Amino acid sequence: MIMRLNKEKIKTVLLIVLVAASLFQIGIHWSQQGQGFPFRFLARLFNYVDIYASVDVDSIKHQYFVPERIIVSRSPTALKWKLRQGDPYFNELWEDVSKNYLPEILGQKPSKILPKEEWPQITSVRCIRFDLSTEWPSDIILWLENKNDKKSTEFKSVNSIAILPEEDVNKAVNTVYIFDGYQIYKYSINIKRDFLPKDEYTKLAEKLSYENRLEYDTLSEMAGFDSSEDIFVPVDQDSSALFPTLSIEIPESLQLNEENFENEVIAESLLKNQKDSLMVKYNENSGQIIFTDTENLYRLYGNGVLEYKYLPTSVVQAGEVSAAFSKALSFIELRRYLLGDVDIVLSKIISDKYYEFHFDYEYNGVPVFYTGLNSKERISSPIVIKATSERVIECVWVMRSFTESDTSRKYNLSFSKLLNDQIPQYHPEIMTTDDIFFERMEPGYVFGASTKTKVQGLPHWIISNRSEDFFIPLSKEG
Repeated sequence: MIMRLNKEKIKTVLLIVLVAASLFQIGIHWSQQGQGFPFRFLARLFNYVDIYASVDVDSIKHQYFVPERIIVSRSPTALKWKLRQGDPYFNELWEDVSKNYLPEILGQKPSKILPKEEWPQITSVRCIRFDLSTEWPSDIILWLENKNDKKSTEFKSVNSIAILPEEDVNKAVNTVYIFDGYQIYKYSINIKRDFLPKDEYTKLAEKLSYENRLEYDTLSEMAGFDSSEDIFVPVDQDSSALFPTLSIEIPESLQLNEENFENEVIAESLLKNQKDSLMVKYNENSGQIIFTDTENLYRLYGNGVLEYKYLPTSVVQAGEVSAAFSKALSFIELRRYLLGDVDIVLSKIISDKYYEFHFDYEYNGVPVFYTGLNSKERISSPIVIKATSERVIECVWVMRSFTESDTSRKYNLSFSKLLNDQIPQYHPEIMTTDDIFFERMEPGYVFGASTKTKVQGLPHWIISNRSEDFFIPLSKEG
């Protein structure tokens, strides 16, 4: 009886050894097929990797919640000022609004709800207006402010915030309007000890005037122009500003070459803690490298475009937009260090079976526009992420690193020079089409999905109508 038991134990042990050896052999075969480290399959068997756990989203989420611009006005007929990120006034004012006013607004009911048609009149008086680049859902706003009560806001989203310091004569109260794209919500906010003094808002226009800041008017108010009411152009003949020359390149660690592949530099840069759990396939002639397992597929092209796809095809639920946004930010932050000093800004949210987040690049407050594979393509977002509350399911990301390659130079921003000299020289067709309607007219940089590892970024006028985008070099001064 004892002999029989011993034989059974020996058989069991041998069977276990044979199964393990078979798995080991299969794993080596898989890894060699994928041109990866021979024992990487073991990590897949024993190491579950949570790709979102390594990013502290709470510590960085406010970096993405920033206005596209701040518009300062003093009367319906006067010119205005436009502040972009990086301006000292911009940073000071937005910190006050985001850290002090918004939490107060989220905790109270509006005193009045007005139709959207009144927004231009409300913001034409002495006003500081914070324009966001898209409608931010209230669910995300509550998440940003760590508020759990989903019923604490009347508005569905935030598109713009306006502070009217002269509407209430009480120096301890400021009047704030929230515009969600559909209605306007009025609040009276008590100015507490940590808030900026009310005079900082009341006297801001005079400060900007004293500093001889560029003054703007809306294009739609100028004779002969049909445009979005939100296009602001400099009106002074001597309008000018400093712009650096940028070096825009595919990050060195993502350039497809044998050295980066052999040293696993690409894998380390893109995958981080997933590196040892994915197989890799690389053929230098194919112009792409693929990392994959049963659930994830990463594909990096020679032009620096990264594609990601979550492979399971089961039906997904979108869930809460704030949770999906958090997953998108985690995906970005794992790789953000590759991009240099550029800012990433949310420009659009599309809701469907999932949430589609569009992000754009911005350098020191100046937009950096992406045109696709060639200059004839329309401007689009270089980062598009589809996500649910559970995970990122798709991403297309044009990976670029941005650095200043030259000292800043002064460029002319005169609207009359643009209209009378530069448009006729570079794109006379802009003013000769039957339907002249402008959707964009502002200085910025532009780049495409070229396979060149490095291109020079010079400032341009970026002009868009309903059907086409135009790029006109800014005119140097001196």
